[in-house]
Amino acid sequence: MEFSAVIEKIRHKTLNKFTFRAVALFWILFHGTLLGAFSDMEYNEPRYDFRCDVTAEDKVNADFIRSECYNQYRIQNQKLGFPPLLFVLVNMSLVPIVTAMYSFYANSTVKALKRCHQDAQREPDQRRNLFFAYLFQLIINIIFEITFIILLETQLLYPRNFPSHFSCSSLVNGTQSTTSFNCSNHRAASKSIWIRVVTAANGIFAFFAFLEIIWILSRGRNGKEFMENWRFYADHLK
Repeated sequence: MEFSAVIEKIRHKTLNKFTFRAVALFWILFHGTLLGAFSDMEYNEPRYDFRCDVTAEDKVNADFIRSECYNQYRIQNQKLGFPPLLFVLVNMSLVPIVTAMYSFYANSTVKALKRCHQDAQREPDQRRNLFFAYLFQLIINIIFEITFIILLETQLLYPRNFPSHFSCSSLVNGTQSTTSFNCSNHRAASKSIWIRVVTAANGIFAFFAFLEIIWILSRGRNGKEFMENWRFYADHLK
């Protein structure tokens, strides 16, 4: 399913207005920016930004040497073989997917509450499923975002700073002896910065989701009525 199709599944009436704007508007723009940056690195880095110093006699094999050395560089700096582009795609997709699943579940309840709110003769919906579903999707999103932060900060997938210089060994000219080459990656610094941007984005969204949970639960000081569907809809969604 395309990302835009996921966004279309999110109904703004099922979310707090601030949350809807953050997920459906800001997140999609940020998602596009990150995917563009990492797509460019994925496809252009090995061809244009990675260079190896070769002697005159090795120039005929320059493309082969660069390709082989880049593969060594990639294996060393993608420890589990998980490309940054795929990591970002998964990372940026899970939040709207979880939100869309909640929105699909809550949509019928919110529609019924809206009709009930307009019809003063109807009994208010005192169930609590909307409250718990909303809280659950916030918690799941926080868990995902913290998990991605841990994966990046513990350097389980990638180094904190991608090296700009790299030494590799390659078989050239059909010989059985290996030759060492000094290589440089001009994209290393920007890749390190973009990885930090992904970490920061996860931290910011996890923080705001946590604040929203605190905001919701703070209403509990006036009793448990704040959890009932009709009250939660009136106080937090409408």
